[in-house]
Amino acid sequence: MNGYVESISQIEEYLARMKLVLCSESFVLERDLDILVSPIIHSPGFLNARTLEDLDYDKSDVRDELLSLTTHDYSETLVDNTEPTLPAFRVFGKIVGNKEVYIKVKIRNQKNKQVFCISFHYALHPMKKPFIV
Repeated sequence: MNGYVESISQIEEYLARMKLVLCSESFVLERDLDILVSPIIHSPGFLNARTLEDLDYDKSDVRDELLSLTTHDYSETLVDNTEPTLPAFRVFGKIVGNKEVYIKVKIRNQKNKQVFCISFHYALHPMKKPFIV
């Protein structure tokens, strides 16, 4: 995936949009928050399942973590390599418990209120965060 860093205002705007989706009255957690948990080729999905199990997290907990993200948690933006015209993924690193969790998420469909979290697993390496000085 091709990564780049967006401006702090772009990330603030993205987080605001994501929070609107996640808090919308029409948002149905089980239907509209998709978390990759099964392993597929070139995917860390199996790591997601292990991390969720280790943290004793379900979709509600992941939604709560997504709602708590700030610009300080932001790491980078990645083009969706399956289809570059689709919305990009934003990558965040958040301390949960005593470990940093790598979160890669996108608003899959703003109109239909859908969020796709392709990664929610312990970070394999320390994460860079451009908005922390």
